[in-house]
Amino acid sequence: MSQSDVKFITRFIPPDHISSITFSDADTKRLDEIHLFLSTFDIRRFNGLKSLSFGQTNAQSRQQLTILSKIIDQHNLFPLRLSNLDYLVEHIFRPVQHVLKYIAIRICTYYQYRNILHSLPNLQTFQIEYCDNNDNDETVRSSATDRTYHQLKSLIIYNCQLPIEYLRLFLLLTPALVNLKLISPRKVYGPVFDGSFWEQFIQIRLTKLNKFEFFFVYPIQRNLPVHSVDSIIATFRTPFWINDKHWFATCDHVVKTSQIILYTKPICMNDCEILVRCETLPMNSVCRLIKHRTNESGDIIATENLTVLDLTGYPIGEQGAQDLADVLLNDVTLNTLNLQETHIGDSGLEQLTYALQNNTTLTTLHIGNNEIGTVGTQYLAVALRNNLTLLALHLPLNQIMNEALHYLTNGLQYNT
Repeated sequence: MSQSDVKFITRFIPPDHISSITFSDADTKRLDEIHLFLSTFDIRRFNGLKSLSFGQTNAQSRQQLTILSKIIDQHNLFPLRLSNLDYLVEHIFRPVQHVLKYIAIRICTYYQYRNILHSLPNLQTFQIEYCDNNDNDETVRSSATDRTYHQLKSLIIYNCQLPIEYLRLFLLLTPALVNLKLISPRKVYGPVFDGSFWEQFIQIRLTKLNKFEFFFVYPIQRNLPVHSVDSIIATFRTPFWINDKHWFATCDHVVKTSQIILYTKPICMNDCEILVRCETLPMNSVCRLIKHRTNESGDIIATENLTVLDLTGYPIGEQGAQDLADVLLNDVTLNTLNLQETHIGDSGLEQLTYALQNNTTLTTLHIGNNEIGTVGTQYLAVALRNNLTLLALHLPLNQIMNEALHYLTNGLQYNT
């Protein structure tokens, strides 16, 4: 864009009619255009400016950004969007009485977050794209004081990588929050998946919180304690969640990708994703096995109950077996279940056989190549005594010796 082009545009769009400006110098061409813009216009002519957005900023444009920082002091700006916070906090957020009420940034640490709250006494909404603990641990501990900032009413974090102790420090800074939205991928199960943790923290520290939206996810790992979707969601079924706050959570076990997702609203689901779902809705709190269908935008357009489920080769382990067992306790549609080579072992089979004693729809079960031995076979024999619906049982490539065969034979004597 040439200088003549810029002047031509302004003949049709007067500066005082512009309410929002976005600067981004992600490449050299963009940087040149910013320089041209600043050399052509007197920024003070933008009297109607309400929103100023900074994208990627580099050292060559810092002089211009320092000039632009004066806009914040001279204009009644409500939204401000920033990304290169390390530089901009130092040069734009000086300790003055800014009127800013809204800020959205790309990356933020605890130390930067606290400094912004200190510099913007009128800030009401803070949106962060990525939040991590890049600060030195000692720096955070030494800066964690009793000082709190009551001006902030809404906090949104789209990718929160903070350990739970840092997340607590974040939230303790703003006890007057009314709206909180957290999207947080975790490496393992932790307190964020515990409704009792949030219940106690909110009742004591965030007493004004009226809206809490969250989306937490972690990958299931073998040799770690099992947390079934039913046990996770049980902590969100208390009167605090259902009667007092009317916050209803859902927990999904994404079977084929071995993930646990806990959320108040689904953010994105892959098409035809098979889920074990458990919800806190008082009238629909049982575990269900469903498959999603989504449209091009990723929105869920339909769910369907399954009659056949084939998980051959997916390492669902004991966790998956536990969640499937919770489904089988109430399921009335699934008739074929294939769990060959899924690493359920004796402990996973124990969970399944308990459910089989009460299930009346499953007719075919494949559990081959799962390292099932004598102990698992004992559990299976007990289930066969009580289950009169199962017609086909496949057990190849397991560790079933003579003693185990004896247990199965005794169980089948009653299966008529």
